Amino acid sequence: MNRSITLYIAAILLCTVTISVWLASCSNTLTDSRDLVFPETGVSYGKYVQVYFDLSCAFSGCHSKDNPAQGLSFASYFDFIGRAGLVVPGKPDQSVLIQVIDTSNARSKFHPLNFQTRITVNQIHGIRTWVKEGALLN
Repeated sequence: MNRSITLYIAAILLCTVTISVWLASCSNTLTDSRDLVFPETGVSYGKYVQVYFDLSCAFSGCHSKDNPAQGLSFASYFDFIGRAGLVVPGKPDQSVLIQVIDTSNARSKFHPLNFQTRITVNQIHGIRTWVKEGALLN
């Protein structure tokens, strides 16, 4: 094979590998809840709240569907939304969920301490905003 064809094939292979690595690094999959950033308003349950719950709450030994702590699952909207007082749409200050996740609230001390390392101020504000906006399944 002549040298120019060999160099051409090598260049194509190098470009293919480079593009493949670049595309793989652009994954939208979150693995750490602290990387999830909520918007200031218009908080979507599906895009933010459930993603946060999946990463931080709805797993084995916590609030999973199979063995929920305190009988409370966050695996889906319908697992928790009907629980009296947990989420009071439009009234975050009356919602037990907000009282427990808000680390500035005295009631949050009843949750395991390692939970506070899995939630940011932005996420507390985002979940509070979702409740204030009606706790919609959106």
